[in-house]
Amino acid sequence: MAGMLLTACAAGRIRDGAYLNEAKGFAVRLPSEAWEVEMGKEPDLQLRHRGRRAGIVVNATCGEIPPGRPLEIASRHLFFGIHGKDILRQELRMNGSREAVEVVLRGSLEGQELLLHGFSVKGTGCVYDLVLFAPPQQYAEADQEFGAMVRHFQLLGAEKP
Repeated sequence: MAGMLLTACAAGRIRDGAYLNEAKGFAVRLPSEAWEVEMGKEPDLQLRHRGRRAGIVVNATCGEIPPGRPLEIASRHLFFGIHGKDILRQELRMNGSREAVEVVLRGSLEGQELLLHGFSVKGTGCVYDLVLFAPPQQYAEADQEFGAMVRHFQLLGAEKP
């Protein structure tokens, strides 16, 4: 854990089991210790499961998406590079007072079949994205931890609803 704290960049840090990015105005609870944490410039946070071929990406895009663009359109970038996309579920919902979109789809990347679960929240000047990817046989267990992350996603400071 100390190594993770030392590698944290100025924009994001780990504190009390959560990733905090005060510069982009969000916090998200980390899943179990079965996930390796990587922090960098782009995306803000990457998690790779130690025992499964599953990953989670968390990123905020600020100042680049026109404010009037619908979230369903703004979130399409999450799945660029995925081939044979089959949307299994897509729904608009509210996260507090903020608009959110949730998408579950099947596709392939570099010849590997994947299930992907994306969750995007539109903030003031930022779009916040969380994405899980896993092979179908490993998806259900990984999605439980991803769901907990989504439920505990928070906007900070001026971004609070």
